[in-house]
Amino acid sequence: MTILLSTENSSKTFIQQNIFGTEKHTVVAINNVTMCINYGEIVGIVGESGSGKSTLAKAICALVNADSGNIIIEGKYSNNITPIELSQIVQMIFQDPANSLDPRMHIKTTLEEAILPTQKNNRAAKIQDVLSLVGLDNYCLQKYPHQLSGGQAQRVAIARALLKNPKLIIADEAISSVDVSMQNQLLSYFKFLKDNQKMAILFITHDISAASSIADRIIVVKDGRIVEEGETKDLINNPKDTYTKNLIDSIPKLISVCHPDEQREEGS
Repeated sequence: MTILLSTENSSKTFIQQNIFGTEKHTVVAINNVTMCINYGEIVGIVGESGSGKSTLAKAICALVNADSGNIIIEGKYSNNITPIELSQIVQMIFQDPANSLDPRMHIKTTLEEAILPTQKNNRAAKIQDVLSLVGLDNYCLQKYPHQLSGGQAQRVAIARALLKNPKLIIADEAISSVDVSMQNQLLSYFKFLKDNQKMAILFITHDISAASSIADRIIVVKDGRIVEEGETKDLINNPKDTYTKNLIDSIPKLISVCHPDEQREEGS
């Protein structure tokens, strides 16, 4: 497979201080992280809160600058890629759509603004196509974000990302703010995008069960470091690191897991 994106020894440190500004301490958010994702692949990045997952995603999207190391996208160092070029390759979906959608805009305007100026022809048709893809009707177009359910708002966020025609979507805890039924629907959308749109997805989550249901590979992170990675079936059924084992043991249904494609074959 061909590599779409890779990080090489990337690190990011933050300096935090108390509310009085009298005490400071260093937080290593990502520590010498080297990983990659191929075209048309789903990679799950799994870890507890504070493990560095989101900081890695933000570094890839240039929302924060790594202190050291390299991020390479389609063979180019990220610091040589303009923001517009980056947005056409990588799109990020955040945990809380209420914070990522402009509360002052109708959904129609939000989606229209996502379409590049060079692609304005047949704008309505493009929006209709992407709404159908994520299971929304035109009724939502005249609504504001606060008038939608959490699941609907998250699907609007996905639709907005898809209108950029990216090669990679980074879903940062994108299912954690919705109920179980909607979580399953969103996981199905991500799998559909990979299978039918040939889109790569970096699926960031604390839920190793969710990651195992769609990911081709899983990367486990702790304290900003990669502690284990591998093909989903192998990692779930034969974890090597104690931290990975604890994550799996906390969810009994993951004691033995096959890749989702194999599960369908066995159940057919």
